[in-house]
Amino acid sequence: MAMPIENDSYKYDDRDDIEEEEEESHIENLNQMNASMQKCLLSVFKISLACSLKSSKERMNMEDVTRELHRIKNVFLGFGYRPT
Repeated sequence: MAMPIENDSYKYDDRDDIEEEEEESHIENLNQMNASMQKCLLSVFKISLACSLKSSKERMNMEDVTRELHRIKNVFLGFGYRPT
């Protein structure tokens, strides 16, 4: 049976790995948040363009706008899903 070699100059600490994993997890969360934020903003911009068409007949009606904005908010906050 082999015995571990102890070295006083360096002691391995599990906290190093935990901190590194937490940092990587934080970066992944930020990337996901940025992607979600981009999708949310793109959806809002599409609605804003649909509301600003020259002809009032071509514009999105306010009931649909409200429904879409609520849906976007719920998807962004994780309360709903976006059908494809």
